[in-house]
Amino acid sequence: MKTRRFHSARHRCQGMLLIECLTYLGVSVVILGLATMAFYQCWESSIGLRRNAEDIVCALRAGERWREDVRSATAPLRLETSENEQILHIPHATGDVSYQFTTNAVLRRAEATAPWADVFGRVNSCRVKMDRRQHLSAWRLEIELPVRRKGTHIRPLFSFEAVSIRVTHQ
Repeated sequence: MKTRRFHSARHRCQGMLLIECLTYLGVSVVILGLATMAFYQCWESSIGLRRNAEDIVCALRAGERWREDVRSATAPLRLETSENEQILHIPHATGDVSYQFTTNAVLRRAEATAPWADVFGRVNSCRVKMDRRQHLSAWRLEIELPVRRKGTHIRPLFSFEAVSIRVTHQ
């Protein structure tokens, strides 16, 4: 008689453990699924952050190169404006350095016969303006990058100002 009670109690405990194992297994599957989703969202955000950082670095390099060229001008700068683009001619001792600002890119040409080189692509819009001041002309370059994420509240806009030190406005 005692063996029957022991035997039935033993089966009851094993059945309880099986239900507990299935419950723990289900909970762990849900937790692992949520962790995997969170990992991939962080991964995508990390890739987006890296791309944004690369775009910012490229914009800063392009702007600083433009400022360096404007500062080293040997004569007044000339701006040609058409419907879709602007070309800024910066006279140097060795020849003109030209910048072409289009809707999608900033191009640079070191000599009149040289081909245009891409300084910065992936541009939403780009324009250059002259700001006349008392005895000199300041120039402003504005570069707007495309927004990569929907729902972004900040417009990626960079402004660079440069003044040719050697050239004064008459």
